[in-house]
Amino acid sequence: PDLMQNAKLGGLRVRGATHSAELAGKPAGTVAEARATYDEMREALPADDITPELYYYAALQERGNYEAMGLVVEEMQRKQPANEDVKALADWVKKKIGG
Repeated sequence: PDLMQNAKLGGLRVRGATHSAELAGKPAGTVAEARATYDEMREALPADDITPELYYYAALQERGNYEAMGLVVEEMQRKQPANEDVKALADWVKKKIGG
């Protein structure tokens, strides 16, 4: 539920990339599968697009893997440092990690 407050981000950034949109809709059975999809999306989308990170972030959140989410959100911040929604995701993860 907490992640859903920020879910609007994922659908807005696909930019018509058909292959990437298909990948984003693919359920992640394991963290390894989610990571593979994340890697494919990163190759298919522009360097500043955070859609791959949002996908992986959500997959990790489903499993409660907050430490790894912290690394993913750092990448989002690197790509889009002025994005207020990304800052909110970073704050949320920081609270979950306890920092």
